[in-house]
Amino acid sequence: MRTRFRGCTIRHHFGPRAAILLLTLTLLLAGSSNRSAAQAAPTSANVTQELLLALNDIDTMHALGPLKLTPDQAGKLHALLDAARIAYDKQVTELGVSPLLKIANEIRSMRADAVAGKPIPKEFDDRVRKMQIDFQTKRDALNAVNIKRIGAACREVLTPDQVTLAGNLEKQALVKNELYNPKTTSTQLYNAYIVDVFIANSRTLVLLNEMAGAKQP
Repeated sequence: MRTRFRGCTIRHHFGPRAAILLLTLTLLLAGSSNRSAAQAAPTSANVTQELLLALNDIDTMHALGPLKLTPDQAGKLHALLDAARIAYDKQVTELGVSPLLKIANEIRSMRADAVAGKPIPKEFDDRVRKMQIDFQTKRDALNAVNIKRIGAACREVLTPDQVTLAGNLEKQALVKNELYNPKTTSTQLYNAYIVDVFIANSRTLVLLNEMAGAKQP
């Protein structure tokens, strides 16, 4: 399983344990209360959400914890990743919104015609499909640039040993899931770690923020 750029779960890092726990937890919570459904539902939903996020965080720490980040490093990483997220979201929104606004009136008119029973012209469908392909192509290019930029910025915060360890952790995950390609370079492994742990997992920002506030031992 691989996450999208802005996902909530880490890619293949740590096996089926969490999935089994999540299923067990959901079943237990669904059947544990003797109160009425109206009373139990809000509490169960809140508890379930809290515990699912906690399990997600635990799995994330399997990949993040071994780096042994100092509070200062965690704070710097949180700041740069949060800024990168905001900038990325703005750029992606611009990529998607601009083409739509150019044909906004046509879209509204086409919708009205479709609801009224008129056929949708193939030319319109083809044009929208091309817009989607263009968006995906430009977004992929943006992703590639963004990964390199964030990877380089993280190198300024991490020590050389931490950079090496990040790549090794990614390699271990790939090997475990039978996805490792021996031709993969150390830089590619490091960048993959950056994607999986620092970019694709939204919970990492939460954890880094907490780690930044931790007291030095």
